[in-house]
Amino acid sequence: MRPPTEYDLIVIGAGSAGLTAAYGARALGKRVALVERDRIGGECTYTGCVPSKALLASARVAATVARLSDFGLTAEPPVVLDTSGVLARVRAVVAEIAADHTPEGLESEGISVLLGETRFEGPHALRVGEIIHTASRFIIATGSSPRVPDIEGLADSGYLDNKTVWDLDTVPESLAILGGGPIAAEMGLALARLGARVTIIQTGDRMLPHDDSELVERLTAILTSGGIRILTSVKVERVERVGMLTALFAEDGSEVVSASTLLVATGRNPNTDLGLEAAGVEYDRDRITVDRNMRTTARHIYAAGDVVGPYRFTHVAERQALSAAINASLPVNRAVRYDDLVWVTFTDPELAHLGLTEEQARARHGDDIDVYCYEFAYQDRARTEAAPAGLAKYIVGRDGRLLGAHILGERAGEMIAEAVVVQQRKLPFSALSSVMHPYPTFSDAVKRPADKASLAELRRNTVVRALQRLLPGDSELEIPL
Repeated sequence: MRPPTEYDLIVIGAGSAGLTAAYGARALGKRVALVERDRIGGECTYTGCVPSKALLASARVAATVARLSDFGLTAEPPVVLDTSGVLARVRAVVAEIAADHTPEGLESEGISVLLGETRFEGPHALRVGEIIHTASRFIIATGSSPRVPDIEGLADSGYLDNKTVWDLDTVPESLAILGGGPIAAEMGLALARLGARVTIIQTGDRMLPHDDSELVERLTAILTSGGIRILTSVKVERVERVGMLTALFAEDGSEVVSASTLLVATGRNPNTDLGLEAAGVEYDRDRITVDRNMRTTARHIYAAGDVVGPYRFTHVAERQALSAAINASLPVNRAVRYDDLVWVTFTDPELAHLGLTEEQARARHGDDIDVYCYEFAYQDRARTEAAPAGLAKYIVGRDGRLLGAHILGERAGEMIAEAVVVQQRKLPFSALSSVMHPYPTFSDAVKRPADKASLAELRRNTVVRALQRLLPGDSELEIPL
């Protein structure tokens, strides 16, 4: 049994945020302990990003086989897919990636690993199992758990959430999904392509309410054409298990849908059951309270990741955690900003989001914006890959700066990175026009709109327009592009 030890920093939670914080503080020379009650790797590794993307990869292959003719191929006799090994393959991928994060590996980096249930016993005292450890600083990175709505009969229905869905051994015959966010979109698409009859039920008037409405409308049409039934503006009031099926009923008592499996994907709650009152840390239903430096109401305690929000993405958690580690280790205040907040919904095609949507930009700036769009249907690489469904949209202020970028299309998650760079560095969007992009690649969906923006700037340039009037018709004005 490890004896109680005093550390410079104790990080609570060994998910993406916790691992980032522990490695960061250790790199700054601090004596660090990492506390975990379950498994090192956290939500992303075991029940989030990794398994969902592995499932989507299998679903993509299934979809490709179903459209062999789009690539000039046929198969005789017709291919019949056996999906019984898909979820086993998902678990194998999770195990492979989880093997990268072991207590032994962390200990070899000089990070002490403490395993067990955890609670604060005082501002500087943390109980792990039966032992109380002390530290000068703490970082809370305990993540979040599925938020379950208060619906009559739901608790007895045998529903699944984003954690327990991975306990399935086979693809369900039919699936009802409560919620219309990224989890619903990704899981609905993947399981529909693998043979499930999928119905998505959303309380609001559309799926993915935080994304650009025009692109969501297109994505919704794609999902629907793939056999997914999408119900919006529907509130489920009651759930009942009837034989082998789960039935969902609306406010008026009518049956919405019956399915063999019900998946609840209606948001997240922060994991705050840590005795935070004893440490002087304030929190509410949605988050631990932190300032822009990730410091809680107890000045020696910081928090990062899903437990603080407001954006529950792995890349956001890592940014918050690194700032928390630096601020907890050094006499500095490194603030976390979200000006370049980006996320991707990994449907097929992918939907990538950066900054303001067109609706938000018009609400703030009226007509003082330019919107540059590019259809994937006109892109040579998209045609060669039989992936013409998509639209890239860039919202630019009259100063040339990028206000938002939204891409629906093949590899949108990779392409959006260029837009992140110009926005973060406060460069004009047109600067990407002078960057040489190899042909033929999907990056045309960045390059071509940037070309349009560059030409529009030239047309509006008063100096160029004046010289154009003054110089003879055959004179040339050298302008670097």
